[in-house]
Amino acid sequence: MDDKILADLFVVDDEFDKLEHALDVFCPFEAVGMVNQEIRHGHFLSYIFDPNRPHGFGAECLKALMRAAVKSREQLSANLSLLDVHLMDFQSAVVRPEWNKIDILIEIPDQNLIVAIELKIDAKEHSHQLSRYRSAVQREWPNHRHVLLFLTKRGDDPSEEDGEDWNSVELEQLALELEIVVRKSLGDPAAKSMLSAYLAMLGRHHLNDKELEDLAERLWARHREALEFLSDRRPDAVGDLFRRLIDGRDSLANQISVQCGKQVVVDYCRGSAIYFAIPEWDQIDQFKCADGFTPTNRVLLLEVAKAGSDYFRCYFIIGRGDQETRKKLFSTLKEFRADVGKKNQLTNEWNRLASYRISLKDIQDQDLDALTGRVFTQIREFASKHVPAYCSAFKALIN
Repeated sequence: MDDKILADLFVVDDEFDKLEHALDVFCPFEAVGMVNQEIRHGHFLSYIFDPNRPHGFGAECLKALMRAAVKSREQLSANLSLLDVHLMDFQSAVVRPEWNKIDILIEIPDQNLIVAIELKIDAKEHSHQLSRYRSAVQREWPNHRHVLLFLTKRGDDPSEEDGEDWNSVELEQLALELEIVVRKSLGDPAAKSMLSAYLAMLGRHHLNDKELEDLAERLWARHREALEFLSDRRPDAVGDLFRRLIDGRDSLANQISVQCGKQVVVDYCRGSAIYFAIPEWDQIDQFKCADGFTPTNRVLLLEVAKAGSDYFRCYFIIGRGDQETRKKLFSTLKEFRADVGKKNQLTNEWNRLASYRISLKDIQDQDLDALTGRVFTQIREFASKHVPAYCSAFKALIN
């Protein structure tokens, strides 16, 4: 490769300096190796949720957690609304990390309320743990209200077998609520700095940072040859495979169209996700009402995402937008018995509908071409199972 191509990226382009500066920061959480360690995440969150710790936030971080939970679910299993959370006094809360193997257990005596949190960063639910934790809480506090929160990077639903009464919460929603706490004039300066560093670490490693992703897209547009040269030499089989999907997204859309018998097109693409659209749905009144989803403003899309270190996830998702339109789409799908996801109810923010997980364990030594073909096939089969059913349900809504 011509040295000038790499020099144009590393030396000449100011936006590469901007990206490098955004990522080249000291992070205490990275320094102690806690980026992917759930136990350490759990201990830090337990500390800031505890209103009796000397961080100066009082109960604001705990309120942020409960707001995130309510916004993810509209109303929790203990019949708590956003207004209830706003008015509730959490000052009596007692926070216990790793109580009976539950990541975080919060008792709020004044409210007769128990909050249990199972945290998943990259690990998966296993060995009937959710049903065991639910039973342990019910035995210990039989006369309390219980809120059971399944906190994951992408708001994954708990299993049908063991997840009864557990409410899925997306880590990004919690981060958004904690950002509000940081912006308030509360907290010991050192504690405020640590919480800011923690949220920045989440943004770099576990959440979508739109500004950085847009910057990366511009750099790819200008320096594709240099970046492909570097990425070809990066030992990341899962990342390499997802880049194959990105490069082949138009071909994949055409293949899905053929298998579904419905036109499917690429709607938008960013570093960690590809969005596909069904143009037929654009004819639904107010369908393009989404807020902060993709540039087309379509409110319902098929997303293929690099969700973890060893899996991709495919799902249909209703984004934020006009609530009446969202309700109309969701209720129509339910009426026609289409798959609307395990939650089986509409939230105020994001709704994952039909979902499928593509496991990528132990792929380092496998042939990349064969893997790409296998993943393409799984995505096509998932889409062909649901796109026709969704289209049939939406017939009555198309003008």
